[in-house]
Amino acid sequence: MRKRWMILSSTLVLGAFLGTSLALRAQPQLSAEMHAVLLTYLFEDCGSGEVDPTVSLKAVVEFGREAVPFLLRAVAVGPSPELEAELDRDARADFERRRRFLEEENGLSGLKEQDVREQALAQTEAEYVERRVRSFDSSYRQRALNALVAIGPEYVVEDLRTVGDSAEDADLRKWIEDAVRKLSGGR
Repeated sequence: MRKRWMILSSTLVLGAFLGTSLALRAQPQLSAEMHAVLLTYLFEDCGSGEVDPTVSLKAVVEFGREAVPFLLRAVAVGPSPELEAELDRDARADFERRRRFLEEENGLSGLKEQDVREQALAQTEAEYVERRVRSFDSSYRQRALNALVAIGPEYVVEDLRTVGDSAEDADLRKWIEDAVRKLSGGR
């Protein structure tokens, strides 16, 4: 009996220790509707803008706690590798269109300053793509944090602290600290 108890307690301690990272790595199972709403919310401001940013947030908040695992994962790991690959392809295509536009005589829509044109043309494709993907990633994670705060589950505070402690991006750490403060009532 004692041996069983020791094994059980060791398993519980190990589970508690590993639980956060395992929960954040697992892809939550969502209905197709919930998945579409969550992705729409996370994407909308990342692209060309939106008419009313609260519409999507309201829809996300209606899912309540069911959406929390997906949103936590979005904060922790950002967009999926498939989405990042798609973003990369789109940014490369945009770069090429932009380069062709800037090489034209009136490529700056009436701005004739050679310095501006040369500076824009000097940016490499890799720099442009990295900046675009990084910008999308930041917006995606920040919107996930905003949704978590709007839903208000205080039980995610420790998970967010864990993500914040391992985040390399200073802005992400700050956003997480702000979210933790809001979720824990300023504590």
